[in-house]
Amino acid sequence: MDLFSKLNSENKNKIVLFGNEPVQVNNYYTQIFNSRVRQNLNIQKVVLDKKSETKELNNITSSISLFEERSFFIFIIKDLRLSDDIKSYITDFFKSNHDDFILFHYEGESKDFLKSAFYKTISTNALFLSAQEPKAYEFKKILTELMGSYSLNLSAEALNLLEQFSQGNLIYANNALKKLELIYENNIIDEKDLLSCLTDNSKYDGFNLINSCFSGNLSQTKKIINFLKEQNTDPILVNGLLSWFFSPLLKLKINKLPLTSDLLIKFRIFGDSQNLIRFAIKHLTIKQIEASFNKIFEIDQIAKGIKYGDAWSEIDKFISGIAFIISKKKNLNT
Repeated sequence: MDLFSKLNSENKNKIVLFGNEPVQVNNYYTQIFNSRVRQNLNIQKVVLDKKSETKELNNITSSISLFEERSFFIFIIKDLRLSDDIKSYITDFFKSNHDDFILFHYEGESKDFLKSAFYKTISTNALFLSAQEPKAYEFKKILTELMGSYSLNLSAEALNLLEQFSQGNLIYANNALKKLELIYENNIIDEKDLLSCLTDNSKYDGFNLINSCFSGNLSQTKKIINFLKEQNTDPILVNGLLSWFFSPLLKLKINKLPLTSDLLIKFRIFGDSQNLIRFAIKHLTIKQIEASFNKIFEIDQIAKGIKYGDAWSEIDKFISGIAFIISKKKNLNT
């Protein structure tokens, strides 16, 4: 979302920002500071707390530059413990200033802020922005907004794939978009482009892990897991790749669909991964695939801190177990 275009279209000059999710907050603040020259702005930023005084605020809000046409005032608070004088000053300033831009950013998580009389007053005729950890149904919308801020053009399929890989991790998704921005300019990015970008240049990555696991190479699988752990790879990323790989397995297995290259491409499975899918479908039972889905979900919950446990330990046990099954099946066929 283009912040200034949104303000202009709604004929507003005030913003109330609620929350402190780092990716979304950084996106909004980057737009503001990048517009300093284009919008000819004098940016004034102040952090308020219970010790703040109106004299300090008055000095800031009364300062007028001889060279900038408009000011952009940013008020930041971490909790609601402000003096009545400060609240009164801010509400009056919000009501009376129709020329400058004003952002009031509440960094706390308490929904009490949204219920307060103070919020109801300053939010009148203001643009409300939420910067909280996105819920599952909100993730794609935020992802689309971030994509726009980087001037990227992902195909619908690539956007769906990035959402699946990210597993609700906005920081990972944002880093992937940054990487895409460096590689592609004004081109439509499809699934193959995205997969190529997500495969980094390190010694091993999550794709190497999947390849090793479903090739039945247990020792190499263990080696890659240890490497990724030592590199502090986010387990959510690895688990997202596992989710991507396992997602088509159950449908293909139950419906006994012909495993043609064209069909697998529709499931966003490309290149050498197609042979791994064919082998997995041939040698894993429906019960084993269903159990794998349950384990991937459990790892996701652990990695996000929703459930107690060690995500990397669970990934190790799960992937090593699959590699062992595949290895055993291969030995029986030789």
